[in-house]
Amino acid sequence: MNYIKKSGIIFYLLLYAFLKVNAQELQDTMPSYQGEEVLFVGKKIFSQGSVTLTNTEFKKLAASFDDPSRLLIKYPGFSNDNDQANGIVYHGMPSHFNGWQLNGLDIVNPNHLSNAGTFTDQSSISAGGVNMFSGNIIDRFSFYTPFDANKNSPYIGGSANISIKAPKQSFVQLSLLGLESGFNINKKNHHFFANLRYSFTGLLGDLGVDFGDEQIRFADGVIGYNYSSAKSNTSIIFSRGQSKNYHPMQNTTTSVKDRLDIDYKSDIAVFEASHTSNFDNGNSIYFGVAYSTKSDENNILGIYPDESSANNTYNFKHELICLHQKYQLKQNFTIGIKEMFNDHEINSNIGTYWSFLPYVAKTISINSRWAIDTKVEAFVQKKPMINPYIKLTYKNETNSISLIGNSTTQQLSLTSPLFDPSRATNFALNYKKEWSEISLQFNLFSHYIDNIAWKSGTHYSLINTFDASQRPDKTHGTAFSRGFDVLIDYNTNKYFWVNGNYTFFIAKQYGNLGRDANWVNIENNFNNIANINIGKDWLLGEKKLSISSSFHVRGGQYVFLPKPIFGNEKDYSSSPNTQLNPYSRLDLRINLSTPKYFLSLDIQNVASKINDAYLSYDIDGIQKRGQLGLLPVLSYKRYL
Repeated sequence: MNYIKKSGIIFYLLLYAFLKVNAQELQDTMPSYQGEEVLFVGKKIFSQGSVTLTNTEFKKLAASFDDPSRLLIKYPGFSNDNDQANGIVYHGMPSHFNGWQLNGLDIVNPNHLSNAGTFTDQSSISAGGVNMFSGNIIDRFSFYTPFDANKNSPYIGGSANISIKAPKQSFVQLSLLGLESGFNINKKNHHFFANLRYSFTGLLGDLGVDFGDEQIRFADGVIGYNYSSAKSNTSIIFSRGQSKNYHPMQNTTTSVKDRLDIDYKSDIAVFEASHTSNFDNGNSIYFGVAYSTKSDENNILGIYPDESSANNTYNFKHELICLHQKYQLKQNFTIGIKEMFNDHEINSNIGTYWSFLPYVAKTISINSRWAIDTKVEAFVQKKPMINPYIKLTYKNETNSISLIGNSTTQQLSLTSPLFDPSRATNFALNYKKEWSEISLQFNLFSHYIDNIAWKSGTHYSLINTFDASQRPDKTHGTAFSRGFDVLIDYNTNKYFWVNGNYTFFIAKQYGNLGRDANWVNIENNFNNIANINIGKDWLLGEKKLSISSSFHVRGGQYVFLPKPIFGNEKDYSSSPNTQLNPYSRLDLRINLSTPKYFLSLDIQNVASKINDAYLSYDIDGIQKRGQLGLLPVLSYKRYL
């Protein structure tokens, strides 16, 4: 009996036990609860391209599916490359330019179903269909862009940090995403918690009902302990998750995929422990360690349209150890170091390396209006690479302007550790104007990326979509992304909010086999990204009704043509010159919250528009394949 089925049995037993518990007996161990607060997050959470969402905030926005990373597309500069997964595309840079953190410590990709939305069902190294850390236990989700000094990680695009610390209330939740239960005990400063989730599609499979023509399952469990006081904070978390996606060969074939048996399995484990001591003089010491591992296996069997046999196995294994020590002084001075050990295997290509990231940061207040944030970070692997950071800020009662310049470094898992890491130089000019209920932001930005790995004799480079079938053997590729963001936000901080944002950018790379004559489009050169977000709250006695809607539109993705003889494999002999149609999506969410329960209808793609996903060579030649249509998730959460 595998882990997923065991998790399903355990879930049913826990659900029965929870429903048998006398709520009055648990009252002394549960925090006071006054209903699900769902205030929109507007001007107060978007600053210099960094986004922070609290649990109550991302419970309101549409199409989150208990995964706050999916909500980033509603903010300036963000989009995704496929709406079946939570890949984060910032200013056109691919999702594998981003890393993941748990309580500030770097971990492997924490997503189930990493093959979701990917070409030929290959696993993504940075995204997936469902985050193994449910939104019900995430306290805060932050995405640190290259312009944020808090990133503290070797990623060119940014870092998605999942924070799990604060006490919560026990609950059970039934939804079309999955069955979930959370149990919490809080005694003074001590907080113990456990969370278990089992997929709804797995439940249907247990009943003999498949989801379409595929079997999709996932299960995850999290247990943790947190101690918090004015003097110290301690966190210990362990999580384990598995997922499975099986697509059998179909009797009637209309696409290459119908002619294939695709058997995908994944296993993830994450451990985190950290401690912070606060001293009377205002200083603090922090130490944290995280161990995480992920193993994906995808076996593909069948017959391609040219009658050749498909017998492919894709293996992805990643083990990551992260240690972080930090000393923070009351004079706005911080010194720290991260040590990271990576051991990865991609289709039998093995790479193992240590990297060190020592850093020193200092904020200098010149006067009441002028301040300078400085930081020097080193990426040490074969040799040290120094990454400076400086931010000059002027601020008065209603206006602020900032000038940022820095560099970042990244060693991608796909490349050989013998390669020099990729390096990005970033500049931004930010202006912000605030009125009582309205704010306006304008950002000019530039990212220049050098030393990008690519495969000689082809146009495949790591500035484009990750492809495990390719193995880069050269470096020195170059790319850039330049443009501007605009955000206008109206937020009464009471019952109504609306905002809109627009991003224009150009993202290209030195094309034609690496460093030859011309700049060519990278796949995510959308050029235009725009959003409109609106919402309204109504108080109905002890109940609160909230409705929110978001409209996202971007330019079409540039794609490589497929290889006819190999079914869905891409042809990298030429650059991605073919552009898909523009992408657009309207999302809607309706919440009803009370002190006892939380009822939500979360709908992705209300109009059920089938956006272009990619090109594939099918039985009738090259065809456009579509993304998901309307996807509603109804959930009922009961507090215990």
